[in-house]
Amino acid sequence: TLSLPPLATNNLSHIVAITTIDTSSNDITIRNLNLIGNSTTAAPNTGDGIYVGNAFSISNVVTNATNTINILSNRIIAVRSGIIALSPNSATQSSLDYTIKSNIIGGEIAPGTAQNTTYIGGVANQSGIWVRGLRNGKIDSNIIRNCVPTAAVSNTFAGITLSELAGNTLGSVEVTRNSIYNLVTLTGNGTMGIRVNIIGDGPAAGGPIPVRFVLISNMYIGRLLVNGAGANHSQLNPNGISIESGAATNAAKIYLAHNTVHLSGTGLANNTSSSACLYLNGNVRGEVEMINNLFVNRMARTSTVGNRYAVLVGHTTTPFT
Repeated sequence: TLSLPPLATNNLSHIVAITTIDTSSNDITIRNLNLIGNSTTAAPNTGDGIYVGNAFSISNVVTNATNTINILSNRIIAVRSGIIALSPNSATQSSLDYTIKSNIIGGEIAPGTAQNTTYIGGVANQSGIWVRGLRNGKIDSNIIRNCVPTAAVSNTFAGITLSELAGNTLGSVEVTRNSIYNLVTLTGNGTMGIRVNIIGDGPAAGGPIPVRFVLISNMYIGRLLVNGAGANHSQLNPNGISIESGAATNAAKIYLAHNTVHLSGTGLANNTSSSACLYLNGNVRGEVEMINNLFVNRMARTSTVGNRYAVLVGHTTTPFT
């Protein structure tokens, strides 16, 4: 067990960190740890449980990628984000061969009790797991649960976030068999089960950067409860799976299979908001493939105007192969 003491309130703290400076850090396994951040009865103070990236700020390392990293069977509670792994912005340096598997992220002591909370989140734009620019990665069989629901403090919390940089796209990343649930912000706009944020078309075949490939399969996502962003098409609404692109693309190369997304409860207090099991923004226009997914959306609203969708597409062109 690694538990941060009462005076360790710095919100940039990492409980475990792999930070390259002069040389690469390779072949590292973090296994069977009980990681407990510093928190109050209201929210966590600690920035994250496990961090791989720049030694001086939460950003991407400039050079010297970290390769063959295994993060296995850890319990991570009372932190703002669970696991962060960031690749260099370089076509010749990339984080390779990551396995993030069988971790439990988020505890069971809710805010507002006599004990310090073990929930996660508590500030905006946090994630249970966030990887950026990863190649040959497996995110499998993790449980991500229970963000701080108070007011809007956990606004835009995502269970898993996959993002890219121009120099490093997502190559051969598989997100499978994870369970994500109870992501609630009582007065915030949105939370997401999985958020995929790509740069556009991505690299062409035969270049120094592998062609993008992202597989999301056999997931369970449930109980996302928020107010909505006040617009029908918005990644800030409650979306089970959100796929967004920064530029128009006909080559998203994202594959969805055998996922279950179940949205329920009463939210959507902001007029004209929507909820969706699967949301694609207007720049995602091609090479999204999905098969045998179960999407159930029974989220009720307290506003006078709002919509719920199984699948919400932001462009007039179908993105599905």
